[in-house]
Amino acid sequence: MERSYPAILWHRKWLIVATTIATVLVVLVGTLLVTPLYEASAKLRVFTAARGSVDWVDYDIAYTERLMNTYSELATSQPVLQELAQTLNLTHLPEIGAEVVPDTELMQISVEGADPVLVTAGGLTSGIDAALEQGGKITGRVTSESNGDPLEGVVVFYYGP
Repeated sequence: MERSYPAILWHRKWLIVATTIATVLVVLVGTLLVTPLYEASAKLRVFTAARGSVDWVDYDIAYTERLMNTYSELATSQPVLQELAQTLNLTHLPEIGAEVVPDTELMQISVEGADPVLVTAGGLTSGIDAALEQGGKITGRVTSESNGDPLEGVVVFYYGP
C-alpha cells in the first residue's frame, strides 16, 4: 500500500486544478472590485527666520520648527478642511496629511483619494493654499497606490499667490 508522491498528485490532479482556478478567480474578482487610490504630495521649504543686523545675523531655528509644526497642524485642521470642502463644493474630501521632515526646513503635504483629478487639482493645491498663504513653485506627481507607478499625463504644478 505504499504509493509514491507523484502518483498521489496525479490521482488528485482535478482537485489541485479546481483549487488553483478558484483561487485565481477570487483574486481576479477582488482586484477588479477594489477602488484604486491615488496620492499626490508636495514638499515645501520654510526658510529659517533670520534676525540681527547688517554685520551680525542669527538664525532662529526654534522659531522655524514651531512655525513648521503650526503649518502642519493648520493644513490638517478641521476649519481648513471644512473651508476646503466648501470651496470645492464637496461632501467628502480626500485624506490630507502634513509631515515635517526631521532636521530639515522641509514639510511634506500629501493628499490621497479615489479621484485623481480631485487629488491633484483640488485637494493638494487648495489645501496648500488655505494652510500656507505663501508663494512658491510646487511640483508633484500622482502615483497609483496599487503598484506605485506614476500615472501618465497627470502632473501637479502649483504656483502660489
